[in-house]
Amino acid sequence: TTTTTTTTGPVLRTLYNGTGIYSSLAVNAEGHAHVAFRDDRSGEMKLALCQDVQCTRAAVQTVDSHGNYCSVKFDPHSNLARIGYAPHSTLAVAYCENALCDSVTVTAIDSPTYGAVYVSMALDPTSGAPRVAYHVPGHAIDLQLAVCGDMRCTTRTVRVVDSVGNVGQLPSLALSSAQLVRIAYNDETNLALKLALCADVSCSSSTLRTIDQVGAGGTYSSLAVDSTDRPIIAYNDNGSGSLKVAVCSNAACSSFIVNAVPGASGGRYNSIALSSPGDLPLLSFCDSGVPAAILAYCHNLACTNVTLATMGSCTNTQTAIALYNDRARISYSDGQRSWIKLYVE
Repeated sequence: TTTTTTTTGPVLRTLYNGTGIYSSLAVNAEGHAHVAFRDDRSGEMKLALCQDVQCTRAAVQTVDSHGNYCSVKFDPHSNLARIGYAPHSTLAVAYCENALCDSVTVTAIDSPTYGAVYVSMALDPTSGAPRVAYHVPGHAIDLQLAVCGDMRCTTRTVRVVDSVGNVGQLPSLALSSAQLVRIAYNDETNLALKLALCADVSCSSSTLRTIDQVGAGGTYSSLAVDSTDRPIIAYNDNGSGSLKVAVCSNAACSSFIVNAVPGASGGRYNSIALSSPGDLPLLSFCDSGVPAAILAYCHNLACTNVTLATMGSCTNTQTAIALYNDRARISYSDGQRSWIKLYVE
């Protein structure tokens, strides 16, 4: 069943009135949203920092003179932002040294021969050490994972998680309660959506699951892990163009169910968060059929019963969702000017 409402809020903020794309969103312990994004005119990696819970004021800092495909998280100890991104087709993590992020230290993580794109990062909740998934294009066309040994990533191990065919595009990384890496990603060769489950913290080995290989398979995936360690994946069905949700039956994802989200006519550039308690998915995405940025409230785990809310027009670029006190914050690029917008419940 579907209930559809149209709204511009509760509050819709403009964070940046330049050409912003590939936004990533995180909310700190005080409830202040931070949005990392690329300025597509200058090529700069930027960070918009809300100064209060409702984001009535925001500052924008330049993190690096070049950057792409970012993923922002907050360090569990300092509550400062960390941004995984791809400057000049390498892989790096930028460390904000203060709350305003006007002082930044950049640590280079990897420099693959054929570059690095499509970055997704999580931080170990105890040590703050980054875990970064990324795609290596060109000749290698692999899914790779950088496992940092400490918060500053002074030591690291780089794993090739999947290298069979053209794999690893658009990865989405999340951690289990035991800090084991899970990565949803696209297998372009087999037109499939896959899930990698690391066997240990360093991901010395992993199990690869094929989640969807029907028709044109799945892309633009976003991954969350629920309170029982079950992976839940939102993704776009390339064949039908619909938004789907795959729910694993257990932590090993030995079986799963897949459902199309009713009322969603397009599922690209999606992002997923889970309510607490309840583990009910909330999804943001650009619906190409409208076209608009949409928030889907799932009333059951399988997302077969949803309420859809329209936030505003969006371009074909990433949306990102995070929750604060179970209230959604969503960043996206406005469809008229490519301004960076923030929806605040």
